[in-house]
Amino acid sequence: MKKFILLIILSLMFIPFIVDAKSKYLYDVLKNEAESGGLAKEYTGEHHDSFTEEPSKKIYHWYAENDTDGNQILEKNNVIFAGFCWQMIRTTDTGGVKIIYNGIQNNNSCNNNTNKRIAQVRFNSEKNSPSYVGYMFNSNKMITTKENSSPSTGSIFGNDVVYQDNFYSLINTSNNYDKSHHYTCNNTSGSCATVRYYYYNNAYIELDSGKKVNDVINDMFYSNDINKNNSTIKTTIDSWYLNNILNYSSKLEDTIYCSDRNITNLGGWNPNDGKISSLLEFTNKDLNNTNLVCSKETDKFSLSNELAKLDYPIGLMTLPEYNLINNFNVMKTGEIYWLMSPAYYATEDASVRVVTALGNKTDSYFSSYYAVRPVISLKEKTKYIDGNGSLETPFMINSSDIYEVKVALIDETKELNIDIEDITQVNENESVKFKVTPIKGYKVNSIRILDEEESEIEYSETGNKNEYTFVMPSSDVTIVPSYERVKSSVEVEENTHTKVIVIEVEDAKAVVYEDTVKFTITPEEWYEVDIIEIKDEEGNKIEYKKTNKENEYEFVMPDTNVTITPIYKKIESINVPNTVKNPNTRTGISFIIIFMLIISSITYIIFKRKKNYIMK
Repeated sequence: MKKFILLIILSLMFIPFIVDAKSKYLYDVLKNEAESGGLAKEYTGEHHDSFTEEPSKKIYHWYAENDTDGNQILEKNNVIFAGFCWQMIRTTDTGGVKIIYNGIQNNNSCNNNTNKRIAQVRFNSEKNSPSYVGYMFNSNKMITTKENSSPSTGSIFGNDVVYQDNFYSLINTSNNYDKSHHYTCNNTSGSCATVRYYYYNNAYIELDSGKKVNDVINDMFYSNDINKNNSTIKTTIDSWYLNNILNYSSKLEDTIYCSDRNITNLGGWNPNDGKISSLLEFTNKDLNNTNLVCSKETDKFSLSNELAKLDYPIGLMTLPEYNLINNFNVMKTGEIYWLMSPAYYATEDASVRVVTALGNKTDSYFSSYYAVRPVISLKEKTKYIDGNGSLETPFMINSSDIYEVKVALIDETKELNIDIEDITQVNENESVKFKVTPIKGYKVNSIRILDEEESEIEYSETGNKNEYTFVMPSSDVTIVPSYERVKSSVEVEENTHTKVIVIEVEDAKAVVYEDTVKFTITPEEWYEVDIIEIKDEEGNKIEYKKTNKENEYEFVMPDTNVTITPIYKKIESINVPNTVKNPNTRTGISFIIIFMLIISSITYIIFKRKKNYIMK
């Protein structure tokens, strides 16, 4: 009966662990909305949201056909995280969710929230170089532009220059600067130590040390050391993060924030065919751009990109992300705020994309003062613990890094110890040590540690028996051990007086706990069993008993290997002549024959007497 109960328990232990089927992942809010034909769509263009990881998830974004849809989205995309209100923009291709700042929450509500910015600042306080157009820049590579300075009367212009002996000389000169003649020494000789390059009307840069305009373009936008200094807006955002979000950093993913400075039109910066009335234009000069690909490594701002390295995982929304939403109402706040996308450079100023007070998109000089709405990206598997996404009841994100360790075990089959005070309060990245001690007769077969999506968490053995450790992820986990019967062996200690021992089990090397082990001992001739010692691995004696069969014994198997040691004694000898003891001699044989004749004679006499007596 006891074995039958254990079999039932063992069968229960292999029932798969089932996670609550109702998902509360923030990523799934957008995914389910898109798959059900709601107010979200799947992004089907190219994308790469991580500098270190390959895409593993689909991108979903909010999408409104009209203002009615836009108003409905505003009742679906609200989130409270770190004590602030946010709006969901889209998911990332690594499973995260990008959210944009939307003010301070009030009693777990974002209704009637008017303060939807962290500050009002310039995009960049410096403005007299195209190099300042990015989220970061390198002033050492900066070329200062000068404007409203016409060349001297009579100056000649070249479509190229040569540099020799520390002097520039103009090539293919002309009396006027136009789309193919931008270089001038501002004199009539065409020779100078510092040459001017006119790029837009009367605005120019000065070149020395043999540099040409193409070298300057590369230094400002494409070299590997252009991102050394913060823009004004980045300094503001980093300071706010440090004071408000730093304690929640473990909840955020390291995604890419793209300040796309890919040049689509050099304008007057083209020395061969650049009209001096044309602007230097970037990718996001196209107001309808929805391409999420960031084309240059130096524009992929990330914690992991040494060429465009962020201090903290925070940035701004881009023009393509704005365009994917497709509605003014969703994005308007009542004031102008910055996007992260440069548009063009003219003279002593750059234009960056902004969202107007009414939610439209346009551009503005980056030396203007506008609102700042930072963007962060919540990690994959971020769960909401309450809410429905409305302004009144936003999705509540657990800002804590504390999670629960659960155990999928049955009381009859375990004794489990978790070496932390409270297994329901485990910090993310904390080392969790636990010991699994199965009931007698069983050993741990395997350990599975599952997160909330049943993905397995890596663990290791500590070196102590049945003790393991793992690092707590940003998720509740469940420990699922399985067991198997302990297979022990029965060994017999060699003894010169043992003729044979027969152990009546199928495999003496694979006997399991509580099996009855029977064995028969046949000693050598003239010996008999005195006592039997049966001991487990620790030297404890195992009780045994004799059965009804000759020379047969039995014991109940413990949960360790055992050793049987029979101890013998000689059979006491019979006091007979030596000739009996050694019947192989002739004297012995004669004695036996005489002895048999005497016995036969006595039997005959007795029988004859008895017969005569009966006859009488």
